[in-house]
Amino acid sequence: MELRHLRYFVAVADAGSVSRAAAQLRVTQPALSRQIRDLESELGLPLFDRVGRRLQLTAAGDNLLARTRDILRAADGLREQAGALAGGASGTLRLGATAQTLESLISAFLVGFRRQWPGIDVRLVEDGGMRLKTRVQRGELHLALGAVPAGDDLRARPLFPVWVLAVMPSRTALARRRTLDVSELEHEAPDHAPTH
Repeated sequence: MELRHLRYFVAVADAGSVSRAAAQLRVTQPALSRQIRDLESELGLPLFDRVGRRLQLTAAGDNLLARTRDILRAADGLREQAGALAGGASGTLRLGATAQTLESLISAFLVGFRRQWPGIDVRLVEDGGMRLKTRVQRGELHLALGAVPAGDDLRARPLFPVWVLAVMPSRTALARRRTLDVSELEHEAPDHAPTH
């Protein structure tokens, strides 16, 4: 049994005649009559009584009509859900991040994301950088945010610069600059080792 047969059955029942249903469905009358006969044969019972030029549902046909409508609604719903999933409008996003990232960045992101993608359920997972990477590799997470090394099997993309406050003696050359890259601190030696 195919959904097409069920759609044809409902169309004929609603139209009350094969010719009107055939015109609405844009199929030939003989083809539609054959499809209805095939369905009746497959079900093992007549769905319509032929009364003159009109068709009237049999008791069995009337009983099956409501169930058939439910099946077609469910099939349409399934098709819509599949389309939403394929188009990214529905589903679940499993997002991992460090505790600091969750606290400082994710809440603002989620507000805008929820507005734009109301059908997406976001599941947050808190973990550390290397464990987040492993979880993405295993497929437990769709993506991870934070200082997570990419490796050969994953791709990474910088989203924004991270601003960190650097504190140093005012006499150093770097202290006079408003911004600097963290790599510039690599060769800065402390004036003296800490004492305990």
